Amino acid sequence: MSFKKEFKTGVLYSAIGKYSSVIIQLVVVSILARLLSPRDFGILGMVMVFLAFFNILGNIGFGPAIINNQKLTKQDYGVINNFVILQAILLSVIFFFSASFIAEFYKLPELVLPTRIMSLSIFFNTILTVNQSLLFKDKKFKLIANIQIISSLVSAIVAVALAYNGASYYAIVAQAIVSVVITFILSVVYSLNYIKYSLSFGLEPVKKIFGYSFFQFLFNFINYFSRNADNLLVGKYMGVIPLGIYDISYRLMLFPVQNLTSLFSTVMQPLLADTQNDKKELYRIYIKFVRLLFTISIPISIFLYFSSKPIIQILYGHKWDAAIPIFSILSISLFVQIVLSSTGSIFMVLNKTNWLFVSGFLSAIFMVGGIALGVYQNSLINLSIYLVLAFIINFIQAYYILISICFNESFIRFLYSLKVFLITGVIIALSEFFVQKFLIGNVLSVIGNFVIVFSLNFMLLYIMRERVFLMLIDRKKVSSL
Repeated sequence: MSFKKEFKTGVLYSAIGKYSSVIIQLVVVSILARLLSPRDFGILGMVMVFLAFFNILGNIGFGPAIINNQKLTKQDYGVINNFVILQAILLSVIFFFSASFIAEFYKLPELVLPTRIMSLSIFFNTILTVNQSLLFKDKKFKLIANIQIISSLVSAIVAVALAYNGASYYAIVAQAIVSVVITFILSVVYSLNYIKYSLSFGLEPVKKIFGYSFFQFLFNFINYFSRNADNLLVGKYMGVIPLGIYDISYRLMLFPVQNLTSLFSTVMQPLLADTQNDKKELYRIYIKFVRLLFTISIPISIFLYFSSKPIIQILYGHKWDAAIPIFSILSISLFVQIVLSSTGSIFMVLNKTNWLFVSGFLSAIFMVGGIALGVYQNSLINLSIYLVLAFIINFIQAYYILISICFNESFIRFLYSLKVFLITGVIIALSEFFVQKFLIGNVLSVIGNFVIVFSLNFMLLYIMRERVFLMLIDRKKVSSL
């Protein structure tokens, strides 16, 4: 199958899986926001900070390394899987017995039980690493999409049922565990033919991917602190309710970031791994991918900024109005985050995980610095503004490293090629600003903003002859970059 056909097929099935899950998640969060309180979300936000850290320890970069390495055998996968199982057991036990320390850190004894229950999530999330990576490596995008839909739907039903019956934040705990357990079971069942299971613990298979996975792990380790320092510090120094308000705003903003970027990135890495030695071709394809992301992400960012109030009130209700300004400010950085999030897969395809770590380290400095300053000023508004500035700075440093150092191309030329998208974004934002007073009512406002933003975006790009979608799939054209 050609790259073009594989890419379109992969994106199609990934889109079905991702956006079915997104719709389910939005509906569930909307229901839970009405059944639960900001405090409930804040308590789970505290647990999730530490859960994310242990999940990083559970991966150690094995997943991307398995996808990228073309020389591993079935026997190798079996040996690596044995090490992963040991990790899963060790980390889940440590997390279970760390519950009292986590509760003491936040001065909330009630955190002990949900933390211990979530140790199951760490176990299953770690143990499915090899099986799930092999499905991606074999480009089983349709199967992966079906697994996502099934796990999201079943876990959503469980969460809503528990919340309706007064289970408070345990409803969210159950949702996370049910989702990962179903994903684990189905991933193992459908990947049995890829692994030759044994009791061997030889180090040779691990050595084959250690150099790659080590820097990937270091990047994930550093990225954890830059991505979770906000929840950690807000929960510790500002309290449970502010954390609940901030967490639900940030998670809503992350929906398009996580589900749009990963939609393409999960398809791009296994496909581009086959052409990793042709740097010029890889750069040409990736630049078109970046232009596509800008085409989609800028109108999304503008739309969410001008629709923040009706979106929050429609999804969560008026008791979450305090989240409106937070969500509005954070949405400004959305297009930067969407494009920036795609760099990780390309660093990995290029086998430049060492530079990925360097970029992640610089990113952590700016992110944690901005978060600490906002928490010190005891203002969620200021914290959100500093985060937006940090994302912009990190966009510049990450792409300088990727374009200039890893691809050996002109960074200035790269930035100049993006001018049309920025000009288009400014025109759309100004147009939205002047038409806001004519939009009345929550639903009408959201629909009106959506139509205006996306119509203007594609009309302006067409006028400027930016045929982004055609360029993405037409590999015969020579990139102007």
